[in-house]
Order: sequence, then C-alpha cells, then structure tokens
Amino acid sequence: MSVDLPSEVEIVARYTINSLPPKKKNEKTCAVYIIRNIVSGKLYVGSSDDVARRFQAHISHLRRGVHCALLLQNSWLFHGEAAFEFIIVDVLPSADGLIEREQEIIDYLNPVFNSAKCAENPMTGRRHSAESIEKMRVARTGKGLGPRVFSDQHRAALSAALKGKPRPELRGIKRSDEVRQRMSTSAKKKFAEGFLNARARPIKIGGSVFRTQIIAAKHFGKSPSTITHWLQRGKAVFVDVTVQPTQL
Repeated sequence: MSVDLPSEVEIVARYTINSLPPKKKNEKTCAVYIIRNIVSGKLYVGSSDDVARRFQAHISHLRRGVHCALLLQNSWLFHGEAAFEFIIVDVLPSADGLIEREQEIIDYLNPVFNSAKCAENPMTGRRHSAESIEKMRVARTGKGLGPRVFSDQHRAALSAALKGKPRPELRGIKRSDEVRQRMSTSAKKKFAEGFLNARARPIKIGGSVFRTQIIAAKHFGKSPSTITHWLQRGKAVFVDVTVQPTQL
C-alpha cells in the first residue's frame, strides 16, 4: 500500500488521468507539480508556467514511450496510466522563483522518478555513458551539425545580400595568408582603377577637388589612410557632391 504525500506538502489540486484541467490560452497556472504513482507512492516533481499544457505533454510522451525520465516511463508501462495522479502543490503568481521553489520540493521529497536532482540544470552531477554518446553521435550524423557546405548558388545569394553591408562580427578575425593575399590583390586593383562606390564623396585638398579619397591618395602618392588623417586635421575637406572634380 502506497504512502500519500507528507502533510507538510500543501496540495492545491489533484487530478486523475481522466480529470485533468483543460488547456486554456488566456488562463495559465504557474506552479510546481507532482506526478505520483498511487500504487508505489513514487513521485516525479516538476514545474511549469502552464501546468495544464505540461501535464498533456507528459502524458503524450509517456503514452509514446519516449519520456526523458526513464524510471517514470517504466513505471507507467508496468502499472498503466490509471495508476497515476497529477498534483499541483504550489501556485506562484509568475515564473519568478519557480525553479527555486521546485528545487526546494525536490530536496524535501527526494522523488525517485526524477533522474536529475537539480531543477535548473538537469545534467548537474551526471555524465553521459559511452553508449549514449555513441547514440547521439550516430543520430547527428548527416544532419548538418558539422561544418556547413553551401552550394555555389547559395553562396552567390549570400554574397549578393551582404555586399556593401558592414560586418562587425568579422572584426578581430585572423585570416589565412591565402585570404589576406586575395584581399590585398583586390584592394590594389581597386586603388589602381580609382574605385568608386555609391557612398563616395568628393574631397578638396588645396585648390583641387578629387572624386574620391582613393583618387586623391593616388594623386599625392599617399595611402587612403593618410588622406583620412588629413581630413581629421582639416588639411582636406569633403565637398558637396554637386561640385565638379578638377582631378579625375
């Protein structure tokens, strides 16, 4: 004969498999709950910000034989679903403090069906077996979880979408010598051709107006960064786009 819950645990609501509360979109109960085998008295403790939905999820997993709590699943298969009751023991106004309250009840009741004794991090103190690791490896094989390989068409679409956009996530990345060489070659080619993009602004240095900073740098035999320093010191100034350049 099973032993009921300790008197110190206040029961707010108690349901059988056939009398569970319905799921309601605008009415959610945030609470700590217990799933109890009335034959053995063994417990599973959990919490949710929508207990009715969580009860239904537990039942769905148990009926399909895929519940993450293996001892609870085995007990369900052995005794049948009619041997279980669903109990709400602590209702909170919001999810704030819910995990902490669940942990308190787990520590107090030491539920057998909870394979994890840490509510916040279920893997605390546990390690996957070599068999489990191998199963996870096999399950992930071929599902794109390794290095992603894009088709030429996909790469072209990504390139078109990212052109002209800043990439702050690339700052600080160490590039290979091959990549750096390609970037250098591309930059030198643009410099030689006086590359002009849509955001380029004419720049005035002395009495001459140049179409871009690159053209000005090429004219003076300087680097574009030097022209930037001239702009910062006032030696060069940007001018209105309507001003016709004197140096092309």
